Amino acid sequence: MTTSVLTNELIYKSFIIGAKNVIQEKNSLNAINVFPVPDGDTGSNLASMMTSIIERSKLGETS
Repeated sequence: MTTSVLTNELIYKSFIIGAKNVIQEKNSLNAINVFPVPDGDTGSNLASMMTSIIERSKLGETS
């Protein structure tokens, strides 16, 4: 049996990978955006937020 350790670095890297996937799929997210208003910008808004988080976050930094 293998035991995995969940570290701060693993959590950080996992979040960054997920954020980059959201950014990569922003057009797909815009296409399925129909609720509550079909304005087609949810993917763009999420991508913008994820980009800001990635730019402002660094492993080991606290504020």
